[in-house]
Amino acid sequence: MKNHTILLLLSLPFLLVSYSALAQDSLANGQSTNPWKVKTAGEVRVQYFHYDHREWVKGDSQDFLLTRFLLNGKLNYTNKHSLFVELQSGLANGLNEPTSPVEENILDLHQAYISSTLLKTHKSQLELKLGRQELSYGSQRLISVREGPNNRHSFDAAKIKFSKEHFSIDAFAGTYVQAKKGFFNDPFLDDSQTIWSLYAVQKAIPIIHNADLYYIGIHRDKEDFDRNFHKTNKHMLGLRIWKDDGAFQYDFEAVGQMGKTDEEKDIQGSTVSANLSYQWQDAPLKPTVGIKAQYISGDHDSTDNKLNTFDPVYPKGAYFGLNSELGPRNLTNYHLYTGIQASKKLSLSLEYMQFWRSSLQDGIYAVSNQVIVPASQIEASSIGSQWQFIPEYQINEKLYIRSDLTYFTAGAFLKEAGRRNYFSASGTIQYKF
Repeated sequence: MKNHTILLLLSLPFLLVSYSALAQDSLANGQSTNPWKVKTAGEVRVQYFHYDHREWVKGDSQDFLLTRFLLNGKLNYTNKHSLFVELQSGLANGLNEPTSPVEENILDLHQAYISSTLLKTHKSQLELKLGRQELSYGSQRLISVREGPNNRHSFDAAKIKFSKEHFSIDAFAGTYVQAKKGFFNDPFLDDSQTIWSLYAVQKAIPIIHNADLYYIGIHRDKEDFDRNFHKTNKHMLGLRIWKDDGAFQYDFEAVGQMGKTDEEKDIQGSTVSANLSYQWQDAPLKPTVGIKAQYISGDHDSTDNKLNTFDPVYPKGAYFGLNSELGPRNLTNYHLYTGIQASKKLSLSLEYMQFWRSSLQDGIYAVSNQVIVPASQIEASSIGSQWQFIPEYQINEKLYIRSDLTYFTAGAFLKEAGRRNYFSASGTIQYKF
């Protein structure tokens, strides 16, 4: 409980200042005022999964259940200051292997932060957020809340944000919360993974519409490069150009990554991606078609003094679909998708993806950044292809159900590694209150 005592102590100055301001306000007006407001909310999500040959391993068939509970409370003082606390519980039933903290963490403090508006005019605002919090930026390819897996992730961080009309810029620095299985035992300010960033967004730009320009720095005590482990320090520069309204939408992003390992190896990685879609908004069923493509670098030569495997930092969990096994390292892929709005509440989508290794000297990775299948001198590049069918039914504002059906056909690389095709089906029901 020591770590959570620290969080409580961090919150006390905010509470004392707020109480003092409240008392002064009451005395000045000669009457009792109540600028305090309390709001509670939460979520229950239950997911059933079935896998045949999970991670392409012959005979590894599983049926399991993942359940997630989120409960939060927010205490507002006027419209300028607030204290937010959220608990998270993730439970797993039926998994064959030992569960990870991403799948099962009985109960822990997920978020606990103070938020304060330091400056506000009719056109601009300056905000500060301090404490354990979720972070999400851009397309969530690099920093996300990790909604797909059973447990979302968070950071112990300080964040300051300035916004004015169509422009915003924020800076944060903090440590990644390394989840541990159990009861209120996630460490506080664990410096084994530290991250810092400067992120700017400009909207309403002629022709290109919107653009993000950002820098991210990260330190990891231990990182897996095709089962070779290194301590790393990395820096990233990224540019994103996007449009997310209207019939035609797009999202282009490019990131360069550089740095050093503890053995003085140079880190040189990169990724580029493109996503274009079109929806016939006035047509029956409002059909949508789209195409995505991306390149994510892998290590070119395991014997040289360079590491080229791109680190996706903290990407969204269901990167290539809820049931997908692949994570965004050492990959080149394209992705075709289409969907219809069958009714006000029911949507249907069908997706096809093809995957190759960007480098034949590197293996393939899970979303957790761990190697699933090492390179092992296999010269084939084709990982395989994946079909997905996703019906989703939004019953009302609070309740929805969804199903994900995924079939992956193993390519030459997986076949040479002794792996085979896999099939997965899942069902999700989620209620927010």
